Amino acid sequence: MQKTKVVLGVLAVTAGLIMQSHICRGTSWEGADDFSTGTLAKWDTTFMHTNPPNDGLFLTAGHMQFVRAVTSASYASSGTSLWSQSLPLYTNWIVLVDAHLKPSSVKTQSSQQEQDIKAGLYLVDSFPPNEKNMVRSVLENGSTNDVMALDGPDIPVVGAGWDFTLGISYDSKTKIATSLYYPTNQPLQTVVMTPNCHYVGGWTTLRIAISGLSQYWTVGPGEVWFDNFRLSGVSDLPNATMLKTVKPSFSNLILGRSYQVQVAGKLNAWTNQGTPFTATNTSMVYPQYWDVNNWGELFFRLQVAP
Repeated sequence: MQKTKVVLGVLAVTAGLIMQSHICRGTSWEGADDFSTGTLAKWDTTFMHTNPPNDGLFLTAGHMQFVRAVTSASYASSGTSLWSQSLPLYTNWIVLVDAHLKPSSVKTQSSQQEQDIKAGLYLVDSFPPNEKNMVRSVLENGSTNDVMALDGPDIPVVGAGWDFTLGISYDSKTKIATSLYYPTNQPLQTVVMTPNCHYVGGWTTLRIAISGLSQYWTVGPGEVWFDNFRLSGVSDLPNATMLKTVKPSFSNLILGRSYQVQVAGKLNAWTNQGTPFTATNTSMVYPQYWDVNNWGELFFRLQVAP
């Protein structure tokens, strides 16, 4: 009589982890700061006050404000904060920050009209930056009562000031960074700066900085500020994950005999796994893994095959 069910010797289950690589599209990440928490824990503030301590960037009134206390013939008083983390080289991303720039009409000395006030968003490889490794999304007060986009068109100032959103986007496939801005209180559409596309494939890091600058003029609270910093991106790379797995091993097999592996989630519901095999040794490790991430129970057995 043929035996229909027999378990011979010992069945052991070997547990392990398999790393599975698959394309994971749409994995999002983000960072933000609305400058209302009272701290700048997300920023490297080494360069916030590179000139006198009363000049530079200050976190006040829910904004990151640029202030220059006094006029001076010395060139440029500035403040810069660097986002504490480098941005990924292999992820598409965009970074935006809202800002306000006072109009150039407040400049009263005609002999100093060419000295500008600037507010900007920068992408740099290192800091202080190398001019060749810097992408700029900057607006400044020009010399003819207007606000001008650096490397872009001059735009007349109307009203009490200029509100805008500065932005830089990055394409991980082409390694191109694009600078742009969105006027928010002017009847204008999105303006892409010219030249606006910069190849950054040779860079080793991608750092974001926000910066205020006055080349001569005093800048008081509420005149030049930044708010609502945000960045977001979507990964387009293979992603590695870990799977919980097991594979069975069998011993005390009879040489030359055929066996069928069966698997069950419950002891009353057995399913044949693969085709029967003939024992060539008294023990063997079955070559297949089973994913057990979502299994509460998993059973294995051998039956003697016809």
